Amino acid sequence: RPGAVGQRAANFAQQNSDLILILGARLDLGQTGYSHENFARMAKKIMVDIDQKEINKMDMTIDIPVCADVKEFIQEIIDQESAIISRERSKWWARCREWKNKYPVILPEYRKEKNGVNTYALIDALSDEMNEDDLLIPGSSGTCAEITMQAFRIKQGMRIFNSPGLGAMGFGIPAAIGGCVASGKKRTVCIDGDGSFQMNIQELETVRRLNLSIKFFILNNSGYASIQATQRTHFDSHFVGSNESSGLTLPDSLKIAGAYDIKAVKISGNQELREKVREAMEHEGPVICDVEVTPNQFTAPRISSAQDESGKMVSKPIEDLWPFLDREEFERNMDVSQDDDK
Repeated sequence: RPGAVGQRAANFAQQNSDLILILGARLDLGQTGYSHENFARMAKKIMVDIDQKEINKMDMTIDIPVCADVKEFIQEIIDQESAIISRERSKWWARCREWKNKYPVILPEYRKEKNGVNTYALIDALSDEMNEDDLLIPGSSGTCAEITMQAFRIKQGMRIFNSPGLGAMGFGIPAAIGGCVASGKKRTVCIDGDGSFQMNIQELETVRRLNLSIKFFILNNSGYASIQATQRTHFDSHFVGSNESSGLTLPDSLKIAGAYDIKAVKISGNQELREKVREAMEHEGPVICDVEVTPNQFTAPRISSAQDESGKMVSKPIEDLWPFLDREEFERNMDVSQDDDK
């Protein structure tokens, strides 16, 4: 899963590739990084979109633009499969596996975090507990969406509904209800922020009345973590309307669960994480799980900026994610682009 908040291994594979097939993706900055000219710059790009204007708007070269329904395009490829000439790519597959093994998203130290629950450890536990028939609904934006889509291990047949294009706070509860009901009341997991969760809590009565098997995992960081991160990074930690000290307070999610007669579970640290996740997942009806996450939870790896020799801040290409690798190690990972047998 490449992207601005993506997997380092996936970004190396993408940026070293010689062909990118783009099926219905609009290639926004979250997918390409902030410098379009550096996106998969060594690859030919085939872009398939039903809207010609989506293709025309690109400020990068699209070598083969195809205005078509993606479903029809894929069906045509299947129909012409016999005409596809296969090449020996064993070295390329081996290199991709090497990247994946060397640069995992979830690091061992995340599971050992002692101050609250590391969000990556939570996603790791949910990846193990959820099965192929479950639905996953990441919340609107911020760590609940970014870390979930970056680190969750998807099983064959699993459905995930996400809203990264809009990032509207309040998405979690109604999306979870819609997904659960439309799927015939399959077990559904919603990972939401404590701020976003408050915006549609009236619909918890619908969840209770229909006895929907929705497990809400609320990332309790006592505020708006993404806004705090921006204010910390760009405004010298001058917080405004993003936490209790700057004028934002949020109610107790467990008391809200009690008001709606929904089972409540509290997770305070990594040491009890898996036991509590299993308790929530095995309950027959809805559950609200309040997760006290690590203060100032970071998201990594992710795209970042750095100063050039003149002191100007410049955006790194998408293969060069923060935390930045040693320059020699980084360059070794990009040498594969010259291989002839990819």
